[in-house]
Amino acid sequence: MRTSDNKIKNGLVWNSVNYLVKYGLQFGSVMILARLLSPHDYGLIGLITIFITVSEVICDSGLAGALIKKKDALKIDFSTLFVYSTVVSLVLFVVLFFCAPLLDDFYNEDCLGSLLRLYSVVLILDALAIVPRTYMIKKFMFKKLSIITTSSSLLGIMVAILLAYFGYGPYSIVWQYIVCSFFFNVFVRVTTNVRLGLEFSLSSFKEQFAFGINTTVANVLKSVTENLFNNIIGKSTSVLQAGYYTQGFKIMQVPVTFFMSLVDSTYFPVLSQIHDKTEFCNKIRDLNIKTLGIIILIFTFLIPNSKEIIYILLGENWLDCEWTLTILFISGLFITWGNIGRNVIKCTGKTFLILIYEIVVFLLAMIGLFFTYKLGYDAIVLCFLIISIIKSLVINYIGCKELQISVWDSLKPLCSSVISLLAICLILSFVSIDNIYLSLVVKFSISMIGLFPLIWMCRYNIK
Repeated sequence: MRTSDNKIKNGLVWNSVNYLVKYGLQFGSVMILARLLSPHDYGLIGLITIFITVSEVICDSGLAGALIKKKDALKIDFSTLFVYSTVVSLVLFVVLFFCAPLLDDFYNEDCLGSLLRLYSVVLILDALAIVPRTYMIKKFMFKKLSIITTSSSLLGIMVAILLAYFGYGPYSIVWQYIVCSFFFNVFVRVTTNVRLGLEFSLSSFKEQFAFGINTTVANVLKSVTENLFNNIIGKSTSVLQAGYYTQGFKIMQVPVTFFMSLVDSTYFPVLSQIHDKTEFCNKIRDLNIKTLGIIILIFTFLIPNSKEIIYILLGENWLDCEWTLTILFISGLFITWGNIGRNVIKCTGKTFLILIYEIVVFLLAMIGLFFTYKLGYDAIVLCFLIISIIKSLVINYIGCKELQISVWDSLKPLCSSVISLLAICLILSFVSIDNIYLSLVVKFSISMIGLFPLIWMCRYNIK
């Protein structure tokens, strides 16, 4: 048990450093790029993101997660993953390359096809890096992975800023992803020195795929559900409003992805190897309380300060995005909490539950979009919030039932947190200061004072 504690602590430290630096760089790049690019440019990128996101999930197909979970992974297992992901990425690249021009006609935008074709190169680069990355996570090489991620992200950002400055518009963002993926690929291969042939084992593939098939379909549905809202906005309203939603969603995703990546890359490799149910449940309880406290801390600061965050990060031209960002931050709170429950079920190996859950969420989203499609932008964004709340409650309910944990004990910290958050937001609504930076400092101070009782409660629960 002590060994797993040390691995978790070490992983948390270096993964925290990794993601803090990564998203710190991302915020820095957003502050610059948002002043060089228009909401319309970001709207175009948002419309093609769904195709890349879904394709990346298919390229992985849960095989990497299966190798991380597998106790004694052999060289042939890694080689099988490499062959599969590379071949699938090439096939998907060809499909997207020839289908890309159809987007130009569908959205009445001339450059969407060429953007998607260029963006598709990332699929091949990421597929080539999947084995060394999986190897590093499995071997708990978090420090080196942190340095590699930071370095490649910085190089990509530098290229994007340079291209945006010289007027390359949305192409500068696509090149950022390509350069980042390229250097990440180079760095992980040099660091791990993993040498793989083109060996493919059908039995190894079946074993890995059996674990990954449910999570793959679930992740495809999850990606479609999350990104479809943006595409519906782009089609039913305008690419400009799709740009507001894309940028707001991108900012909201920073804390959400930070916690999800941190938990997934730190807790999953360790918890997957714990077979004692009592120890497993204790670790999960500790994880829920600790992470929930941090989640509330972050979102209590973000939700009431949407206007200030937009002004500082994006500039005055993006202030119309304030309402959108506020709603998305509230959604992000529930999404993050739901992601923890999703990961808990993943650690138990019962991935079919995740698949069933994602199917239900997908159907709910389709129903919601069917009724809000004609009602306009605000209705679609509110629909996303409602779906986010419902799915976070459902996945945690499933997790509690699976582990035979009291549902109310799981909900109690969340309910207390939400009540505290609402009270703080109500108080902050009366704060009106013209100076943006002073307003941010005052609101932050009030938020922290209001959170003291909640922090004490979390500390008491941990003890």
